[in-house]
Amino acid sequence: MIKTNDIIGALKDVLKVACTDCKEVYTEEMPQDFGRPSLYISLQSVSRTAITCKTMQNKAKIKINCFAVKDDYGYCTEADLNTLMGKVMQVLAAGYIRTDDRAITLSMQTGETQADYACITVNALYTTARNENGKEYDLMRVVKTKLEDREK
Repeated sequence: MIKTNDIIGALKDVLKVACTDCKEVYTEEMPQDFGRPSLYISLQSVSRTAITCKTMQNKAKIKINCFAVKDDYGYCTEADLNTLMGKVMQVLAAGYIRTDDRAITLSMQTGETQADYACITVNALYTTARNENGKEYDLMRVVKTKLEDREK
């Protein structure tokens, strides 16, 4: 079974390699005086939709914040933010990421810059079995037989 933490961990590993100038790729709460340049990966939402009676489509919406070096006034240059955001987008351009033996589809939703950071929102899509460890229900004839046995 795929867990969202596995997807975030795989993204962290790939981004560490792609963004070698980053001091850290955070996935937990960031410290107050974190080092720059750095990245922060967070889960925004998760949804599940039935495809068939035994298959589920899962979507994890993930946000990647890019923090470039700030100047004396607390701002980042647009060039630095675009460079860092471009490196992240290059990783996402592959269209998938591996977790164990599965390939998770990645589709970028939006990318935007602010005064001191840039953010990219990406959807991770994957399918899973509906009842991997679910309960198997008895057939109606078995239920009927058990009810008849109770009446006796």
